[in-house]
Amino acid sequence: MALTKRKVDSFEYDGRGRDVRWDGEGGLPGFGLRIYPSGKKVFVLVYRRPGQRKQRLKTIGPYGVLTLDGARQRARKLLVEISDGADPASTAPSQTQTLKDFCAIYIRDHARPFKKSWRGDERRINKHILPELGTTLLIDTRRSDLVRLHQKIGKTAPYEANQVLALLGTIFTKAEDWGYVPEGHPNPSRGVQKFKERSRDRWLRPEEVVRLFKAVGQEPDPFVRAAVFVYLLTGLRKRELLSTRWSDVDFERGELHVPDTKSGRSHSVPLSSPAIALLRQLPRQHGSPWVFPGHGEGDRPRADIKVPWARIREAAGLQDIRLHDLRRTVGSWMAQAGVPLQVIGEVLNHTRPEVTRIYARLAEDHARDALDTFAEKFVEIVGLPMVEVSTLPEKT
Repeated sequence: MALTKRKVDSFEYDGRGRDVRWDGEGGLPGFGLRIYPSGKKVFVLVYRRPGQRKQRLKTIGPYGVLTLDGARQRARKLLVEISDGADPASTAPSQTQTLKDFCAIYIRDHARPFKKSWRGDERRINKHILPELGTTLLIDTRRSDLVRLHQKIGKTAPYEANQVLALLGTIFTKAEDWGYVPEGHPNPSRGVQKFKERSRDRWLRPEEVVRLFKAVGQEPDPFVRAAVFVYLLTGLRKRELLSTRWSDVDFERGELHVPDTKSGRSHSVPLSSPAIALLRQLPRQHGSPWVFPGHGEGDRPRADIKVPWARIREAAGLQDIRLHDLRRTVGSWMAQAGVPLQVIGEVLNHTRPEVTRIYARLAEDHARDALDTFAEKFVEIVGLPMVEVSTLPEKT
């Protein structure tokens, strides 16, 4: 029987080498679905050129990117070209496709549909990859090419260099999955040594918060003032906060609903009384659903607050503070207040526990301060022998 979507969805690798399920009776001759041990499914076409005995196999594309009907249509078109004497395998994409060509396909077929951070991929491709490697054929790209690019970026931005390397790894994985390079072709990103990264653990101390609040209060834009304050009062991510609609704010329950988070799941954040008051005082732009409307006709939210944030940091004397540090400040202050790490993770919507563990040391330091204070008082009152308060180690 011919392949159907239900069959394609249900197929699993049979464990016996090359597993191809062919279009049966009523289907398209030579058209099939190859299933890999990993579970990946790719449409293929087996054909024989006129006057030749040898069969050849052409990869059409992965299931998911292509539908069953879409792959059949491509296969029919290829069969017509073959009957006219063309040989799809002799003009395989790997022989003609440059990295610039395939990056456009990657953005269109993978990044945009499946990644919330696709604009970051697009920026890195345009800024780093295309200027250095854009004209290089996919098949000719070598590990040494990636090493040179990685080292060049890493001289000033090691974290960015690692991100570009990871992106290139994904790009070449997709190129193999989709048949743009031969199956088993080495991924040139493998074996390139990444730069060591240190997790950033900067947050605001109480006296810095006072300076920041004073500087924010001098900012003339009410939406910017509210955004920075609400960052600190909720711990939301920048994109989550700036894309808030008025319909997401429940003043009665004191909650802000985030329907589309970085983790891909919805999330509700409790709103404190000060946060509610700030949002209630914000002016509403006529016809705009956004709490923080953009500067256009009201159909888009504000994309960022880079320029006013730079003014605020300079006024506060906190040039090393980033917007994301405000979110980290929320977690650090909760940890110092004794809030369990699990609860901090829930408030900040962390999907991985290790992300929250950065605050464990703060909680321990807070407990150590409390015990040090108790110990000093205990020694002073009880008078332990051979122990003097002046000889106790200083807090660090």
